[in-house]
Amino acid sequence: ELLDLKVGGNGKVEILTSGGKYVASSDDRNVAVASVTDNTVTVTASNVGETVISVVDVYTCRTAKLRVSVSQADLGNMPTDGLVAYYPFNGNANDLSGNGNHGVPTENVVLATGVNGDENGAYLFGGYYKPGHIYIRNSESLKFVDGATFSVFVKPTSWYAMDGGKSRSYES
Repeated sequence: ELLDLKVGGNGKVEILTSGGKYVASSDDRNVAVASVTDNTVTVTASNVGETVISVVDVYTCRTAKLRVSVSQADLGNMPTDGLVAYYPFNGNANDLSGNGNHGVPTENVVLATGVNGDENGAYLFGGYYKPGHIYIRNSESLKFVDGATFSVFVKPTSWYAMDGGKSRSYES
C-alpha cells in the first residue's frame, strides 16, 4: 500500500486487527515518522522523499509495511525563489519550503487560533514571566549571505514590560 503525503502533512491508517500492541518505525526518519495510538497509525511527513513504515504487533511479531511517498507542499501563489522556510502553523511548526527547517516549540509555547480563525493556526508564547520560543536547528539554508526578509503576523495580547513594566492590556 502507498501513502502519498505533502511535506508537513499527516496521514492516518487504521490497523484492521484489534487487541494487539503495536509499534511503528520508519526506514528514513528524515522523510517521515510514525506513531500508533489504539488501532491507528499516524504518519507525519517531514521532507521530500520515500520511506517504508513498519508496524509490528509485539505479541504476534506480525509486521505490516506501508510505503510512504512525500512530495513538496503546494504553496499556492507564494513566491518561492530563495524561500528557505515557510511555517503555516497548521497544527505544528513544520517548514513546508522543502528545506527541512522544522521548528520545535519549547515550554510555554502552545497552539492557538490563527489569523483567519483556523484552529491551531498560530502559536501563543508565555510572555514576560513565562518566556518560550520555537527552536529551529541551524542548517545551510539558514546561513544568510546577502540579507534576509521576514514576514510575520504578530498579535500582542499585552504590553507588559514593553513600556518599563507598567501593566496594560492590549485593548487599552
